[in-house]
Amino acid sequence: MLSSQNNSITLDRPFVLESGATLSEVTIQFHTYGEWNEDRSNAIVVCHALTGSANVQEWWSGIFGAGRLLDPQKYFIIVPNLLGSCYGTTGPESIAPNGKPYLASFPTIAIRDIARANLALLDALKVDEVHLSIGGSLGGMVVLEMAAIAPERFRAIAPIAATGSHSAWRIAFSSTIRKTILAFDPTLQDRAKLLAGLRLARQSATISYRSSAEFDGRFGRDKYGLIFEVERYLEHQGEKIAERFSPYSYLTLTRAMELYDMTEQRGCIALAVEKITAN
Repeated sequence: MLSSQNNSITLDRPFVLESGATLSEVTIQFHTYGEWNEDRSNAIVVCHALTGSANVQEWWSGIFGAGRLLDPQKYFIIVPNLLGSCYGTTGPESIAPNGKPYLASFPTIAIRDIARANLALLDALKVDEVHLSIGGSLGGMVVLEMAAIAPERFRAIAPIAATGSHSAWRIAFSSTIRKTILAFDPTLQDRAKLLAGLRLARQSATISYRSSAEFDGRFGRDKYGLIFEVERYLEHQGEKIAERFSPYSYLTLTRAMELYDMTEQRGCIALAVEKITAN
């Protein structure tokens, strides 16, 4: 039984990526909440969004807790930090075989790599059946891919704000956001410059997460001194992300989202979706 809230495992073999590169060691940090029922049929797997972590009660408190969807009194909830992130699972900030952090040398990863790493975690935990897997944005893509790779394992899935591939519009936005970071330091060596780029990139990204109507209703043309309130809001979002997230992970994971195509090696989207048997 695993009921502690902070765990990690290291996979027992090198991890070959979709690109052909190999990570000699992969550690997955994850949180668990609740306990197994008698027949071990109450597992829920939660996949976080782009800059999330395994600590689901911090960022999804609205659906976590007694009487809510993610109820640790009813379910055994498993929340992995996703491959490529910076909250304990192997990613650009991890130590490479040469004894130094990977940083810019971390290989390109795919959504399918992240999904396979999560499935390896479920193997290690001996989770044969998942009652529900749920995730948003990046996490939603991972949920879709896990259910396509191992359909027999998932009874229900809830991919939220996710798709089988980015649209051209989303690629345009996402690639511009990444290039904003790179413009501050094309060499990817100066962390201070990259964090400055991340602050601005997050501001641009936040605009794409909100509608014009929401901004108008929430901020209008209100000012704080000479600065518009909407500017202050965006600058605050930029500062928050720079304080807690890695610019290298941001580049790695946004690129993985851009590259994702659920139809790859599966034909068309109809055939890809046919592989998913979960509700």
